[in-house]
Amino acid sequence: MSTRTQRGTGAAPKRVRSVTRENVLVAAEEVFVAKGYRGASINEIAAEAGYTIGALYSNFASKAQLFLAVTERRMLARGRRLEAALRGVHDRLPVTTVAEIVWAELQPEKAWTIAGYEFVAEAMRDDSLGPRLVELNDEARDIVRDVLVASMAGRPVPPLPLERMVTLTQCLINGIAATATYDLDLDLTESLADGLALMLDQSRSAPDVSLEAFRAGQEAAADQDMHDPHAR
Repeated sequence: MSTRTQRGTGAAPKRVRSVTRENVLVAAEEVFVAKGYRGASINEIAAEAGYTIGALYSNFASKAQLFLAVTERRMLARGRRLEAALRGVHDRLPVTTVAEIVWAELQPEKAWTIAGYEFVAEAMRDDSLGPRLVELNDEARDIVRDVLVASMAGRPVPPLPLERMVTLTQCLINGIAATATYDLDLDLTESLADGLALMLDQSRSAPDVSLEAFRAGQEAAADQDMHDPHAR
């Protein structure tokens, strides 16, 4: 048998495994969205994908590892769309426009957000998942960092270091998406735009106030209210 034939023979199984993995990821996402993380079973996912449980386990060691793979696949796809939407931005974009672009590309879904928090609740008790969660968080930070760098075009350098803004923005996005699962009147764009404005457009003309000075001011105001009959 020639070397070329041997290589060709070896390539086919790799392509099959790649297709199998992709099909499982697509099926798993559908089941996780429909049933949640806790409600989804490996049997259901295998059946939805049209494979045996053995074929599924040959690609993913556990339901948790499968969920992490689906999460990464979704996140990277949305990250690529965000990158494309913000590519070539050189002028200052209003924070409302940035927020609209973020939500248009992230496309938060209530069912997936809930499934994600179900997973996190269980993953917090499993130390073996910690390193993978850190990797995913780093990938999410890369996406947020790209958004912030594009948003800073045409603006003065913000007072906060970039990495601190990445952390705040990531928490803001996650918090808004979580709140939106039960607060149906929440304006996602407005909420994110407000947070971005505080980081990117805040004025440095106001003097910094120490915690001690702030507390002293609060105590003075409270004392004044106590002695002011009209304040009651």
